[in-house]
Amino acid sequence: MPLKLVFFEARIAFLQGERKGQENLKNDLVRRIKMLEYALKQERAKYHKLKYGTELNQGEVKMPSFESGKWT
Repeated sequence: MPLKLVFFEARIAFLQGERKGQENLKNDLVRRIKMLEYALKQERAKYHKLKYGTELNQGEVKMPSFESGKWT
């Protein structure tokens, strides 16, 4: 194999690894954001109940889950 071809194949493999790492980082950050949003909704509901004595109607508040590559 020509040296140039070997160089480009190595570069492609490196860049694919970088991309996969970035995707994993993004997924981790999105997961953390969703969990923080969930915790904030819980705190708001708790504060509302303490202040007004009634439940805060936020619709169905459920913990986010990651299924089939999509957040729900």
